[in-house]
Amino acid sequence: MGDRNSRFFHLSTIQRRQRNQIVRLRDGSGTWRSEAKEVAGVIKAHFQVLYDAPPNRDFEEILSLIDPVVTAEMNAKLVKAPNCEEIRLATFQLGPLKAPGSDGFPGLFFQSYWEIVGNDVTEAVKSFFQNGVLLREWNQTNVTLIPKVKNPESMSHFRPISLCRFIYKVISKVLANRLQPFMHGLISEQQSAFIPGRQIQDNIIIAHEVFHFLKHKKSGRKASVAVKLDLNKAYDRVCWDFLLKVLEKLGFEEKWIDWISQCVCTVKYSIHANGGQVCVVEPKRGLRQGDPISPYLFLMVADVLSTMLQKAVINKSLAGIKMKKQCPVVSHLFFADDSLIFLEANSWYCSNLRQILGCFSEASGLSVNLHKSSVMFSANASHSTRDELKGILEMKDMDKNSKYLGLPTSWGKSKKESMGFIRDNILGKIKGWSNKDLNQAGKEILIKSVIQPIPMYPFMCFKAPNSLCSQLNSVISNFWWENGDNGGKIHWGSWKKLTDQKEMGGMGFKDFASFNIALLAKQYWRLINSPEALWVKVLKGLYFPNCSSLDAKRGPSPSWIWCSLVEGMALLKEGLRWNVGNGDSIDFWRDRWIPNLPGEKVQSIPSHHGQWAKVSEFIDSNTHNWDMDKLLNVISSEEARAISRIPISYSNGVDKIIWVHTSSGNYSVKSGYCQVKTAVSKGICSPPSTSYTPPKSMWTRLWAVPTAPKVRLFMWKVVRNWVACKSNLYRRKCAQVPLCPICETESESIEHILFRCPWTKAVWFGSGKAFWVLENSIISADKWMEDLLCGTLAKEATPEIVGAIFQICWAIWKARNECNFQGKLPNPITTIQKAEMANGDYLQAAYMVGKIVVPIQRDNSSWSPPPPGVLKINVDGAFSSSRGVAAFGVIARDSSGIAQFWRCGKVKVSSACAIEAWALRIACNSVIDADYSQVIFESDSQVVMQSVQGRTNCPWEIYTVVEDIKTWAKGRNWSFIWAGRMKNKAAHWLASYSINSCSSIQLGCIPPEFDSILRKDCNS
Repeated sequence: MGDRNSRFFHLSTIQRRQRNQIVRLRDGSGTWRSEAKEVAGVIKAHFQVLYDAPPNRDFEEILSLIDPVVTAEMNAKLVKAPNCEEIRLATFQLGPLKAPGSDGFPGLFFQSYWEIVGNDVTEAVKSFFQNGVLLREWNQTNVTLIPKVKNPESMSHFRPISLCRFIYKVISKVLANRLQPFMHGLISEQQSAFIPGRQIQDNIIIAHEVFHFLKHKKSGRKASVAVKLDLNKAYDRVCWDFLLKVLEKLGFEEKWIDWISQCVCTVKYSIHANGGQVCVVEPKRGLRQGDPISPYLFLMVADVLSTMLQKAVINKSLAGIKMKKQCPVVSHLFFADDSLIFLEANSWYCSNLRQILGCFSEASGLSVNLHKSSVMFSANASHSTRDELKGILEMKDMDKNSKYLGLPTSWGKSKKESMGFIRDNILGKIKGWSNKDLNQAGKEILIKSVIQPIPMYPFMCFKAPNSLCSQLNSVISNFWWENGDNGGKIHWGSWKKLTDQKEMGGMGFKDFASFNIALLAKQYWRLINSPEALWVKVLKGLYFPNCSSLDAKRGPSPSWIWCSLVEGMALLKEGLRWNVGNGDSIDFWRDRWIPNLPGEKVQSIPSHHGQWAKVSEFIDSNTHNWDMDKLLNVISSEEARAISRIPISYSNGVDKIIWVHTSSGNYSVKSGYCQVKTAVSKGICSPPSTSYTPPKSMWTRLWAVPTAPKVRLFMWKVVRNWVACKSNLYRRKCAQVPLCPICETESESIEHILFRCPWTKAVWFGSGKAFWVLENSIISADKWMEDLLCGTLAKEATPEIVGAIFQICWAIWKARNECNFQGKLPNPITTIQKAEMANGDYLQAAYMVGKIVVPIQRDNSSWSPPPPGVLKINVDGAFSSSRGVAAFGVIARDSSGIAQFWRCGKVKVSSACAIEAWALRIACNSVIDADYSQVIFESDSQVVMQSVQGRTNCPWEIYTVVEDIKTWAKGRNWSFIWAGRMKNKAAHWLASYSINSCSSIQLGCIPPEFDSILRKDCNS
């Protein structure tokens, strides 16, 4: 189970094939067709009509509304020749196991054998960009039909998915990668799909705020209406001529448009159904779902409608919804082809909307399905108004089952029942899985990869009732402990213990209530850091127009979404702190900004005149140091000492809010969940336990033992004493006697089964592993496991030996069960043979599918001089945590290896990482005004160098320092290179010398040891 080729997957595949089989279909007239040729005819006729372009249309008036936004600089980046690395990156970004096209090769083939096929792929892709011609063979595309509903009846119930040839997808991915960085400026803020930085939750939040507004707007002269559009087969109906004209109007260069035209207009479809080809179609319109560039092209077409709606609002032929005076006007929301339009409910506006939709449909080819589109009116709209406007729009009311982006458009009085679809979805998944084909290791994978993600989507915006979360926890707990299809189960451990992390003895299952809060906090983190986003402006206008987001309250008549986000804010505020830049935004007395103090804020009582002081008032703007005299006048020496260790920006960098529970300072759901779980655990009052608690290291090593997952899981249960042995069953009143049924001389505990029963001793003796399970030394299974993995036995026990021991334990358990339930007397020799065979099979399989471990190549080369005319500066830091002392070393040398200058000294910082960054900033500051055309900086700190290069998330403790370095590096010919310790000996010696000495090193009296390092580096 999991990544294994198990019976479960074979059955799942068979069921899916049966479910996707097209047995019969209704044709265009509604008549059922069941013969194979008739079904093929229905499919062919559908696609011939679908991909047939409409006659010539005049859409110049619509195109005149589009403003050119693509600059010459953008075009230059879009049409440049691709290099080898760009093509390789695109290749490895494509899904390795996505269904292949007509060539039959998935991405995994090209990625695995890139060293062999890479040059050919690169040359083929380059030839397209050089010649601008796409071979038609490359653009032959298989189309497979995916059912959208449970029992599809017509072709509208299927979603056509395009399976492109891999070489074409590489070309398309290169184009998509180039276009992606510019999409934010090309597409309006009302569109949230496929744009970096925008998420589907943005639309959900705005939409449900509008729905809440409409539901509660019971007075007022003007009514409002929300229109939910259904675009029929949106991707497949995009007209190519309109798309290319839109690209031209946006300002794209002709070469780029030609490339897009080659990708889009030379396609040939091979329609597949029921395991074979049905027909071949040469389309005259449409974009492919499965083509990397298609989403971006579709957004540009859909954005024309957005432009038309915005211009109509400006021209006052439409009026959007303004929920409060401080709120922006909301006229529409798009997420790809999911569209919501908001307007004032009167006949003139609705007639204008119909006209706009008609013009756009005729020009683009996109068709609005009026039968599936619907409207929602505000509560103050009269019945006559509703009937009139529904007649103009030819749309029906949204019913109680209506959904927007997969979530209900209206919620009932019972939130538990409103979110009951989550519970039903999970139960449906579990019902479809056969328990007899699943062991608990398989269930673990299904729970974590299938069940637990189901509630994530609604939980990101809505706080679920605790009763629903408890119900979901129970459903998963029952599924986990259920034994076979008969439904029998014993809950050996509590759900709380199962939700503990694996390294803490649990299974790492998610507690839904805690997970819900962590997800909501993620949305509030986005709210804090995206003040210009449309959804944030809407929330600010509604709930906190006159204060910051962290001071927001629930307010009167809040929506469910806002109440939920406020709960997320409560978690977020516990872990937020200011990172000092220039200090202008931080309240000296009230904000949390001092990492080394209790509460992370000043505890001294402020004077009356200085109670509103900012942190910047205590920074010397000339020296960029803390004004210690000023600090000591208002706070204690201990507080001043803690503040003195905080780095200050040299380049007037801005202050930044950080989440202290991650190294990067960015909130993560994982860290938030851990904080919620910790808070819940602290809130549960229980007497201190006197039972033995295994160490964290034992659990970590147990889960890393090289053996089958089901065997590791069994050994975890052994340590937990959650095994159905007679003694445990007897305590639960599930067995009449606790005696071992094999020897009948002793109570059958897990220790007796595995180590003390006479036949078990024979197994250990015969296997040659008796040394590891000496009967007299085993007090309990958990302490034996700790000794085996972390104690005295661990010194001799290799991972392979431990894996073999685990397999023997598993074989003993299986033999004991066969004796109990099938009457087979256990045979030590047979048990040993089964254990050895299972262990050998696993190791062989693991070796065959395992990754090749490449030994780490350590850089032991010595320092190398820079090219002529280039200065190389090596930097290093030294930190003593016991003494709380830090020092830096900086040395600059030319191409001859001759030192131009060096610096060293002590600074006040709080970690080794901080002094490494500080040393680099000192080095940069040393040459910022010097006349060096090119400078190379070398450091042996990978974290610092990768942070400066932007290759990793910068740790929050060095963020201010790194931002200074990045600011200075702009416009300068500086390069930052990581160097091994052997290349950094001189700077390392300076830092080490300085941390233990108070004197500086003068040019005329260089210590012999330092002089020797310089000479060796120079000679090398």
